Amino acid sequence: MFNSMRAMLAVLTLLLAVAAQAEWRLIFDEDLRGVDSDDVAWSAVAPSSTTALDDGGEFFRVHGGPEFDRQLASFTLHRKRVAFGEDGWLTAELAARDLGTRPAPSLQRGRISIPDHYGALIVRNTRRLPAEYRVEVELRDIEFGGWGDEGNGYSAGKKTPDPWSWGAPPAEWPDIRGANGFYLLAIVDHDDPAPRNNVFIHTRRKAVIDVYNVTEGGFEACDPKTRTFYTGGRNTVNAFFAIPGTELDSMAVMKTECGTIYGGQDGRSPYVAAAQLLRGERYRFAIERSSAAFTLELAGRFRGIGRRTLRYSRGFVEDGVPIWHHDSAYPDSFILGDPHLNFYEGTARIARIRLLQPAR
Repeated sequence: MFNSMRAMLAVLTLLLAVAAQAEWRLIFDEDLRGVDSDDVAWSAVAPSSTTALDDGGEFFRVHGGPEFDRQLASFTLHRKRVAFGEDGWLTAELAARDLGTRPAPSLQRGRISIPDHYGALIVRNTRRLPAEYRVEVELRDIEFGGWGDEGNGYSAGKKTPDPWSWGAPPAEWPDIRGANGFYLLAIVDHDDPAPRNNVFIHTRRKAVIDVYNVTEGGFEACDPKTRTFYTGGRNTVNAFFAIPGTELDSMAVMKTECGTIYGGQDGRSPYVAAAQLLRGERYRFAIERSSAAFTLELAGRFRGIGRRTLRYSRGFVEDGVPIWHHDSAYPDSFILGDPHLNFYEGTARIARIRLLQPAR
């Protein structure tokens, strides 16, 4: 009886927290029409090593040995930081390898261009977010693979994730063109996020909305109309909350029209998508944080269900399982774009980014 009452109280607390966010006050609204990342010069930087999974971190040195050090020293990493918007509330973080020999990423009047998988670009908040907030982004022309085009959105030629890997030696590094993607909006657990290797971010996420486009196999997706599962991975939208996992990757829990799904359990995929995008459409994605929960929101025209707004909320702790690093010891930052220095190519257009706070 006690456990049942405690569960009901947790659900009631979550519902009240979500309902309290029904009214919002606009703080910032940016259309990016005046932004040009070419206005800021590139700077050569050394690979950072603040954590074991950072670009020069101990994990890669242990698993890669001298070969990792040789590969890391074989290129020059450049970065640039572009503050923009009212009071500089937004920052674009760009990174590229071997400028002059490879095309560099750019952000121009809202258009993200990442023509080489060794480059990366994200947009983030400049200063810390309020304790309770709603971040929303409007995106269109999302072209990071998944539409059946040759190369899955990548330019020609083999692409490898060097020098970072999940412990595999260089001889086993794959051609990564079978997987492309884009972070539509996400919350991570640290200040001033910037592009790094693809392993780093997998232990830093709290709440995520993204697309991960694969050419073979694919993760499952929920059909919101029939509430049945099908093979996704082609611009199907993952909307998940990160929960504790391994030292290299958090696990995911999804709330979809097919129910609550713990990734990898009960025969389900590690990630189960909530809906599927349509090419050429404009979408709004939002993440809200209240005093007790995160809420993920997807709005636009989706495959099979037409124009809909889908919202999924999860309390900071449900079923005894916490959202990863949800507490105040780990500050929230939002990101959108490509945070990987060794994966993903494509283009997308940001039409608008807004930050709101509760009106109360």
